[in-house]
Amino acid sequence: MVTKLIQDDITIIGAECISSAELSDTSLNTDGFISTSCELSRVGIHSKDGTILKAHTLARWHGIFWAGEMMHTETLMFPEGYGIDIDDGEYIYLIGTNQNQTDDVCNAYMNCIVYYVER
Repeated sequence: MVTKLIQDDITIIGAECISSAELSDTSLNTDGFISTSCELSRVGIHSKDGTILKAHTLARWHGIFWAGEMMHTETLMFPEGYGIDIDDGEYIYLIGTNQNQTDDVCNAYMNCIVYYVER
């Protein structure tokens, strides 16, 4: 989890979260499950009230690799005049999770871009 202390009054006008996972070739002949998520939130607890945006990548397979979506991007842009106000001294959180149920290494990547204006 990454915590960012906001030091000015801002309005979040948009955000983009990217979640992806990558497996090596040796995992392709076994059963497996991977789940990766990237979440931008006003609270430091995964999947609770206060979530602004979340991207989730999920793939599972049995014996032969199922080519599910290995990268997922969610983008949110508010119409002009709308947004989420964050006051000076408040925090926003980037919460990343990765669950690997394979017999091999899973590389996870999470990224979040926050678009804001100062008030």
